[in-house]
Amino acid sequence: MGAYASTDVHMSSEEAVEWLLGLPAALGSIELLGTGGVRELQPLIDAARIAQSALGGFITRVGLAGRQIEPGSCRELLQGRARSVRSGTASREAARVEAAAQFGEFTEGARSGAIGGDQLDSLSRAVKRLSDDERRELNTAELARAAVELPADEFDRRIRAAAERARNDHGLAKAVADRARSEFRHWFDPVAGMGKFSGQLDPERYEIVHTAIDRTVAALAAKADGPTKQDEALAADAFVTLLSGAGPSGRSGPPEILVVVDEQTMWQGPHEDAIRQTGNGHSVPPETIERLACDATLRRVVLDGRGVPLDVGRRYRTATDAQWAAIKAIHSSCAWDGCDRPITWCQLHHIHEWEHGGPTDLANLIPLCSRHHHQVHEGKWSVRLRPDRSLAIHQPDGSRWVVVPTPTRRPPPGGL
Repeated sequence: MGAYASTDVHMSSEEAVEWLLGLPAALGSIELLGTGGVRELQPLIDAARIAQSALGGFITRVGLAGRQIEPGSCRELLQGRARSVRSGTASREAARVEAAAQFGEFTEGARSGAIGGDQLDSLSRAVKRLSDDERRELNTAELARAAVELPADEFDRRIRAAAERARNDHGLAKAVADRARSEFRHWFDPVAGMGKFSGQLDPERYEIVHTAIDRTVAALAAKADGPTKQDEALAADAFVTLLSGAGPSGRSGPPEILVVVDEQTMWQGPHEDAIRQTGNGHSVPPETIERLACDATLRRVVLDGRGVPLDVGRRYRTATDAQWAAIKAIHSSCAWDGCDRPITWCQLHHIHEWEHGGPTDLANLIPLCSRHHHQVHEGKWSVRLRPDRSLAIHQPDGSRWVVVPTPTRRPPPGGL
């Protein structure tokens, strides 16, 4: 089991099967109640993920072979006789096979294991609405290389941008479809004794709801008699407060929505490196931006050649609205490595503390959620902001833990 302690190691399908067969014995050997057991868990989890990825690639390879032998039977083959396999799982695996089979470069990448299941999922979602002519517009060789080289989330953005360019509608068709697929369901669960909700919204209307709830959460937390955690329970309070019309902020008027768009797209139309996102990083078509701009407050944020906001003030301890706008232009969430807490839940942290002479200057400010803000202050972790806004995070003993890359809202490079 110890042979696969690093996520840099790849397993063949045969090695993955052998590893999984030995998993029960490995689990039995771990003492979960002591610190030694905790140290053993991480390499075990890493190895399990490697094995899972290898087996997912194996299933895709088998599906491709089956499709070649008997076209149209892929889903039935992948469903098999395993009762524990959800039909949705088999459908997703079949969609991966069908997507990979359309493009020779992806077929070879899937067969070799170089292209993973997450990338194939992104490919399947991106091309399913394209016509045959539009699919021929895709630079599939370049996309296949990107699928091998990029993390899954970056490849997902790359393939979605490529599909938009192939449709030549800059996401308009998707925006219309997303709005049509929006839904909201509510019911009372007598077993749990709780009312429940479920649904989905297109990016524009999700931004409206998200902003309204987060603003109310912040207001409720500010009015509380002591430390209040901004969590799901407080979000539920905010939701009811908004619906009951008893908002603590006293604001009225149309709902707020933040959209970040580059100046060229705003005044001249979309281009290959266009930035057109909600504050939370979801793409919106130019037509939506034009509509929203009809009755909107526009705030200009000037960036340098690296995409770093230029200074807009340093006089006061509390960041100005202009500084917050500049931070939101590049950050959609907490700046800490891997943290997805939204920017609206964050405070601006002074790298060099204000009370010790640090300026309220963009070069000295990063957004941190409550947890990581406490980790820096009470936990004695330290952060160093580089000129390109990449962030070096150091552990309490001074050793460097990780460097977070420069945040950006620009689409991934590649010119696809």
